[in-house]
Amino acid sequence: MKELEIKDETQGKHYEVDVRRIRPLQRAGGNPREDYGDLEELAADILQNGVVTPLRGFRVSKSEAYDWEIVAGHRRLAAAMLLVEKGHTIRAKIISIGDSRTVTDEMILMEHFTTNSGKPFTPVEQAETVRRLQAIGWKNKEISVRLGKSMRLIQNLALLASAPIRIRKMISDKKISYTLVLDILKDSADYNEALDKIEASFGIVKTIKKSTVVENEDSEQTYEVSDEVHEKVTKKHFDKATNKVDSFKELQMVFKSQIDKPKDVINSELFSFAKKIIENKLTRSQIESLIFN
Repeated sequence: MKELEIKDETQGKHYEVDVRRIRPLQRAGGNPREDYGDLEELAADILQNGVVTPLRGFRVSKSEAYDWEIVAGHRRLAAAMLLVEKGHTIRAKIISIGDSRTVTDEMILMEHFTTNSGKPFTPVEQAETVRRLQAIGWKNKEISVRLGKSMRLIQNLALLASAPIRIRKMISDKKISYTLVLDILKDSADYNEALDKIEASFGIVKTIKKSTVVENEDSEQTYEVSDEVHEKVTKKHFDKATNKVDSFKELQMVFKSQIDKPKDVINSELFSFAKKIIENKLTRSQIESLIFN
């Protein structure tokens, strides 16, 4: 049988397609997204307003059950399919990046980083994309240059990508922070040691939650942490796991990072006072007069 001819697609051309004729990414390892977020809320918005942001994908053979395979817009497609299951007909605009013959795995993987306009990828999902780029021969420097990302970010994601699945799953499950895992991985001789420290850090959080004793509203909280945990985790890891700031210098660093990032101030008077303290604009006598009678 003569193979069905596929006409070359013009990149950037828009099409309007019934979502039932669109399938999720199959190529290049599939969609790296694990956390789809609240699809019901997105589906409600689509039902009201339609699929506002176009999907991105490439045309597949007409002989198949689908006309298109997408590389970006999986959350929108999944939410739209929820509506289809309820009897709605949903159409979506799709931007062509080519057809199945002209689109390469490199193009697909780059799309994950450069064109995602919806829910941001988590660090674990970004790390998986870096791992796939490495698998096709890209070096960290090439990934950094071609994706327009800092070398430090790519190195961190590559380090995370090389970690055991168990460690990455703890981040995905929000049991431990991505930044704490990176600190521990950099400080550890091997993954077994890192895993011990990570599980110990996770144990600190659980221990604190379970062992907090509050005698009355004015009393300080008492934390019980085992000697075994202390042996495995450095003070830096402990402070980070418990979100603890125990010196004025650390407080200055934390506060400066908050000021440098645009954020809404909910207490302008307290903000102004704290900012002056951190920037050393108040003398001791001025501070005492403002706080004490």
